[in-house]
Amino acid sequence: MGRTQLSPQRLSETKKTNIGRIIIFCEGKTEKYYFDYFAEIIKKRVTERLGDECYVSIHKVDKNNRVTYTGLQVQKEGANLSPIIYLDSQYRNFLCKQITLPEVVDYVVKTAKGKSQQVDMRLFLNFSSIKDSIVYSLINTERNRELLEDLPHMDFMDLSIVFQSMLVRVT
Repeated sequence: MGRTQLSPQRLSETKKTNIGRIIIFCEGKTEKYYFDYFAEIIKKRVTERLGDECYVSIHKVDKNNRVTYTGLQVQKEGANLSPIIYLDSQYRNFLCKQITLPEVVDYVVKTAKGKSQQVDMRLFLNFSSIKDSIVYSLINTERNRELLEDLPHMDFMDLSIVFQSMLVRVT
């Protein structure tokens, strides 16, 4: 397979970003593969920084309106709740040279250390213990059909009502 040649105009519009051993040319679908590579690099460096203290994994999370975010879940040993730190905006900032790779790693490590907490999951077995922390959102039923397949909800006109429990950090 031959190498793709860009037109002189497109070549001048292409933004080069060096992230180590490769140079990214942001064009179409190939950017997704570089984003996955970026996430793997961040995961590796965060794992090195945190050592055996945490287990780090990459997760794709479906959100409203068919939007999917990619993040790192940083699970402390013995914790039953762990944050997912989304990398999408960090990647865009990295491509625009607004943030460096070490700064992304620092951000993830700092955020993970600040957000981990223990939650007594037995609270969710008793409705009266969580009823005051339940909130709802209205989402478009048609745009979120796939998401709603696995999510408890109530139909309301052309919308769906979905529920969440807001956790309050106790210090």
